[in-house]
Amino acid sequence: MPSGSRAGETVEVTLHGVNLEGVREVSVGGSLARAQVLSATPEAAKVRLSIPPDAGPGEYRLHAGGATLPVPFVIGALAEITVHGRAARNRQDPVAIPLGVTINGTIGEPRAADSFTFRVDKPEKVLLEVNSMKLGFLLDPLVLLYDESGRRIAWQDEPTTNTGKEPADMDPHLTVDLPKAGRYTAVIRDAQYRGMPEFAYRLTVKKAEPDFVVRVVGTSETLYRGRTNIVNVRVRRIEGWNTPVEICAENLPPGVSAPCVVAAPENTAYKGTCGETHYLDGTNVEIPIKVAGDAPLLDLRRLCFRGRGVINGRPVEHLSITRYWKSRIRLIGDSEERDLFASIADSPGVVLQAPERVSTGPLTIIVTRLDEGAGPLRIEAAGGAVIDPVEAPAGVTRAEIHIRTPGTLVLVGKLGGRIVGQSHPIIVEAGKKAQTKEETDEN
Repeated sequence: MPSGSRAGETVEVTLHGVNLEGVREVSVGGSLARAQVLSATPEAAKVRLSIPPDAGPGEYRLHAGGATLPVPFVIGALAEITVHGRAARNRQDPVAIPLGVTINGTIGEPRAADSFTFRVDKPEKVLLEVNSMKLGFLLDPLVLLYDESGRRIAWQDEPTTNTGKEPADMDPHLTVDLPKAGRYTAVIRDAQYRGMPEFAYRLTVKKAEPDFVVRVVGTSETLYRGRTNIVNVRVRRIEGWNTPVEICAENLPPGVSAPCVVAAPENTAYKGTCGETHYLDGTNVEIPIKVAGDAPLLDLRRLCFRGRGVINGRPVEHLSITRYWKSRIRLIGDSEERDLFASIADSPGVVLQAPERVSTGPLTIIVTRLDEGAGPLRIEAAGGAVIDPVEAPAGVTRAEIHIRTPGTLVLVGKLGGRIVGQSHPIIVEAGKKAQTKEETDEN
């Protein structure tokens, strides 16, 4: 605490953990800023951190010398305050804040809620945004907004529904049109009324300024020669943005072209497990990238995508940022590299996809046929682990294999005895006792 600071300011940060008595060096963003260690005990270390005024806003990593893992630290553009303990727990006497501030706090005990009051002098569109779970904390934040009479006028748990088919977005981003001048109260708590000292949050309360962000789903891509390759880009509209956004690929190498694509101001719909309709917090667009058959082969190339839009006569442009999975709590986060790393290669006939680590027994793999062939594909194993070879008919996208022994293997796809594709190396661990074919047939 706190988990962030404004650029150009000095802040004292308390780190909690174990075996911290030996901490002597603390830094943010590699060499962006180094901290002075004020005190250190086995359970906590206090440091003074000066953020350079030219530091760009965003999420960085705070490294403590000797610690195994870094922790998130956000550099913001707004003024920041920190509330400690129960300082903001009195709903009848909320902490007064200006409009245009980020609050650092914790929901440190069950059924706790922090309350903050602010005033607007005329009808205003305001934003209440929380950063918590996306920073790796396990608070499930919920924000509520009350008017002077105590009537609840708005609330949000998540920006949209969450399912197992899409990364969870658990942090509220609530834009509200306040109808008149007056005093309003913002409240933050855990959606399930849980509380722990580790449940940190950053609550931003400010005038809404319509904007958008552009994210590439993935950090790398292989582009095949002689084909049109699809790169998925997501446009998220924030703070009330409601107009189209044009997405254009930039820094394309010779022999590669891509048209600009417009993202309409409508959230993309998708089907859940039971066929129900859900909506993303944003719009997915597919960028078709065409690679000529004679385009030069490339090991690595940085690509980026630029989004352009206009709202209320104001033009806005942003470059994309790539994203990666945070598998621990099935979240997706921004990578430290903005660009998409692309390579250009000859297209394989078949791509076989499976987890990098599996157990002996049955396994479903994904089969992608790029050869446009009509014949069955024979799937075998190369390496130490043993599988039962199978034949996947033309047109199928999944195949069931049975792994007999542990070890390392590469799945190989063959057509007429000729290898046309393979998987990445797969580590097989011993699972339940594998059945023999005779036992399987008997069952």
